[in-house]
Amino acid sequence: MPDPVRADRPDQPDQVRRSARNAAQRRDIHALTRQYERGALTDAEYAAELARLRGDG
Repeated sequence: MPDPVRADRPDQPDQVRRSARNAAQRRDIHALTRQYERGALTDAEYAAELARLRGDG
């Protein structure tokens, strides 16, 4: 019978790394967006960096 305390926890280190990577990616995208909103980045710079962070290119 599975342990009910551990039922919600990821068992695989890969799942933990994925969560950390997603959190880091969200943080980086948020920081990038704030820079763009302040006018520190051009549209092209913002789009290129956003694509890189999302893994689109």
